[in-house]
Amino acid sequence: DGNGGGTATDYLYPWPRDFRMGIFKFRSTPTDTLPRDEDLYRTIIKGVPGTSMPAWGDALSAQDTWALINLIKNFSPRFSKEPQGEKITINEPPQVTPQLIAKGKELFTKHKCSACHGQSLRGDGRLAESLLDAWKHAVFVHDITVPGYYKGGFEAKDIFRTVSTGLDGTPMSSYAHLPEQDRWALVHYIRSQFTREFKKAEFETDVYSFRKDFELNTDVNSPIWDGVKSTNLVLRPLSARRDAIEVINFASVNNGEQLAVRLKWEDPTKNTFSELTQDFFRDGVAVQFALGNVTLHTHGHNEPFFGMGNRGKPVN
Repeated sequence: DGNGGGTATDYLYPWPRDFRMGIFKFRSTPTDTLPRDEDLYRTIIKGVPGTSMPAWGDALSAQDTWALINLIKNFSPRFSKEPQGEKITINEPPQVTPQLIAKGKELFTKHKCSACHGQSLRGDGRLAESLLDAWKHAVFVHDITVPGYYKGGFEAKDIFRTVSTGLDGTPMSSYAHLPEQDRWALVHYIRSQFTREFKKAEFETDVYSFRKDFELNTDVNSPIWDGVKSTNLVLRPLSARRDAIEVINFASVNNGEQLAVRLKWEDPTKNTFSELTQDFFRDGVAVQFALGNVTLHTHGHNEPFFGMGNRGKPVN
């Protein structure tokens, strides 16, 4: 019934949204109004970075996406009682100047953005650990110096939209009451603090296993790996957490009977911490192989759910 309590909920942070109240974060409409259909469409096809919500643009046809939107709207009576919100106006951003960035920094402090986001913008503000959403669930404050963590997009117009509309159901309120120039100043200050380039997670990347005609072993420093081509894979975390692993290096060899996979990643944290309520998934990795006839690279996707498979579509 769209209540956000699916079977995977215990493994996810933040929890999936309860659609029954008709409260949506990602909108092009003013706070406390319903999203427009195109807002829901954008969220479905692009996904929500930093969460378990993937981009479905390559998996669902346009027809299926619109059918899903109609289903989502049926979960809440708001859609039959209220009109969708009016789309806010987003003009072209002003030219970035040192003066505008300095003004944005001043506004960031004046309007207490740092109380949640921190002076460093890394999500370490004094209130960050105590925030709750409309359902009394803990809220995770992301490091907004990393473009890939922006749920509503990291381009200037995307951030302007988020600042103007707010993220309903969360402590991130609308700042539409500020003059447009002030909102752009905030946007350009925030973007000036980006610390790295955006890396897009590819959901379908070809990797290869190379033939070696001798016995394989589990020694990661074994000569069997000499000269083997490896591939860097950009990851997307299923749950929000500090110091998430963003890139993993994949290599594989086989001898016709055995197959070995070597995975390498940089881990900046000790093996003692978990953001989840249950202590799952410490340092380690799971490699899944879909069983049976699987279709990829088309709108006819039929691969298993990559959270350990699903009924009728197992993995090993």
